[in-house]
Amino acid sequence: SEDTYDINSISSNLNFNKSSKLKKSQSTKDALSRSKKSRSSHSLSLLDAKKRKMHKEEKNKSRGGFTIHTNRRVRLDDGRIGIVKYKGRTAFGKSSEDWIGIVIEYGKGQHNGTVNGRSYFKCRDGKGVMVRPDRVIENLGNPHTKPLDESMKKGSEEIQALLKEVAMKRKAERIKKKRAEEERRAAKEASNYGGDIGWTPAKFEDYNEDQSTGMFQQKLMHSKTLLDKNKDAKAAKKKKVSEI
Repeated sequence: SEDTYDINSISSNLNFNKSSKLKKSQSTKDALSRSKKSRSSHSLSLLDAKKRKMHKEEKNKSRGGFTIHTNRRVRLDDGRIGIVKYKGRTAFGKSSEDWIGIVIEYGKGQHNGTVNGRSYFKCRDGKGVMVRPDRVIENLGNPHTKPLDESMKKGSEEIQALLKEVAMKRKAERIKKKRAEEERRAAKEASNYGGDIGWTPAKFEDYNEDQSTGMFQQKLMHSKTLLDKNKDAKAAKKKKVSEI
């Protein structure tokens, strides 16, 4: 017997196989693109995390760019010298900010290591201070091996020039702030302390104003009509107790 083939069935089978292969290839491409996107987003997030970390590290560096360690003597940008006793986050600062707790050796402090009821380190009252890392300008080494002498207090010529520059900038900022405050106060006074400039009371033409001219004058106990009626009359004789 001769084999017979159905042309329509063969063509339909071929079309089905072709469409299934196309669907599989398309799904494979979609999966690859999704995985590629996820990998790229993950890499971007990693880059963002690295950038954030680098930004935090840069923000928490000292003015000289060196890393601050505890139990090291340092110089502040106002000339004070002290020993680092605390480095890290605080309850009063931002979550990404490092603060440096210093026991002042040369100069004056503010507290005893306790800020807003929380103790970060311990020292004598008036010798502790909390500053941001950018205020530390010089690392003066180990306080146990290098004594604090007059040459260290004075500093090098470069440090002296930097201290003068910082002092001049702070003075300029204070003057600018003072001028801004004076201008704000003058503007407030000129505006009648927040009111309209050149304020005048409202005027109405549809009624007569009552100026209350007789408000503070002497007033009579009885009406004027009653007083005129009994002008010449004598008051009745009061009765005695026995006559009542």
